[in-house]
This record gives sequence, C-alpha cells and structure tokens, in this order.
Amino acid sequence: MKLWDLSADSVVVLAGILGGRAMQYANTGLVGMIVLTTLAAIVLSLLIFLVYHYMHVPSIVATLGMLMVYETLTTLLFNSEGVKVRGDLTILARSPYCFCVGDLWYHHLCGV
Repeated sequence: MKLWDLSADSVVVLAGILGGRAMQYANTGLVGMIVLTTLAAIVLSLLIFLVYHYMHVPSIVATLGMLMVYETLTTLLFNSEGVKVRGDLTILARSPYCFCVGDLWYHHLCGV
C-alpha cells in the first residue's frame, strides 16, 4: 500500500501511560487498564489517520510529525515520569500474558 507508519512505538508508549494513569484515577484494576489503554491507542491512531488523510501529505511525513507530537506530549504532560503501577498489574508485561490481550481482542472483534 506504500504507507509508512513510524509512529507505532510512540502510540504504544503514550497509550500505555494514558491508560495506566486513567486506570489509577478511575481505580478500575487490570481489566480497566486493558480497556482504557486499548481505547487510548485507537484514539491516538485515529488522530494519525486524520492528519494523513486531511493534510494530504505522504504517510512518512504525517507519522514522523505525529511521532514528535506524541513524544513531546509524553514529556510535557507527565514531566517524563510515565506511570507507576502495582506489581500485580504488571502481569501483562510477562509472557504468555503479553500475547493474550491481542488475541482476546482479535477473537472478540472477529467473532472467532
């Protein structure tokens, strides 16, 4: 399709921080963190699409620009602190659980 997306890593980092902070604020636990982080990633990816679609610039320009915006937002909004979660909530960072979230969403959305 001749599309380049160099902003994927910044979406992952910013969505994780936003989802983790929202989970702490709402006190929703692990399920809330999964849902809120997924929603944040969808919104951030949609913003990248809107920039690409409406500005009519090459995908590499749009994604590099949004990469810089997202990296700057991470620093400005949270003073480069990120998010700190309890040890029991870090289970998603370990194998095989890190693969389960994507698999769960895939099966839920595809009805498989």
